[in-house]
Amino acid sequence: MATYKTNDQLITVTTKRTVPDIQHTLTGTFTAAAGSKYILGTGSLLFSEVGGDQGVGYPSTAVTGWLLDLTNSEFRKIVDVLSNTECVIQSAFSNAQSGATLYYVPESKATALGIACVPGGGIVNGTTLPAGFFNNYGSDQDTGYSCDPLLIDGSGGAIQVSIMYKGSNY
Repeated sequence: MATYKTNDQLITVTTKRTVPDIQHTLTGTFTAAAGSKYILGTGSLLFSEVGGDQGVGYPSTAVTGWLLDLTNSEFRKIVDVLSNTECVIQSAFSNAQSGATLYYVPESKATALGIACVPGGGIVNGTTLPAGFFNNYGSDQDTGYSCDPLLIDGSGGAIQVSIMYKGSNY
């Protein structure tokens, strides 16, 4: 039987959202050429919304998290924030961005996620899953690393998500 810490969670998702932490809409619109790892913002506030050292020529150690292209269901790890209007991602989005709304997903303290599609299936990171599907996602809890976010679409049927934090037994 699972033992949960007091901050572990069991949630039911009936919309399209990220887990373990919900995505935040970034201010402004964003553009990136096909194949480019540089994201350019118009009217954006990346330093205050995402983080960054704000030191020219120095990689940021304060940035942790992902950019989410919700339209195409793609996450990209943020490598550096160069200014309020420019950041660098680990790998390019599959499609060019032009006047796009992007979302920020912060790095979580969760180390594991359990997904159960009940009763009618669901969509995880763009893959349709059947009713009754169950899987665990996450890092080795002993390492202290956080698990990467997942994009859950429970609009076609409720998806239960258990979110476990370092030190949980399951």
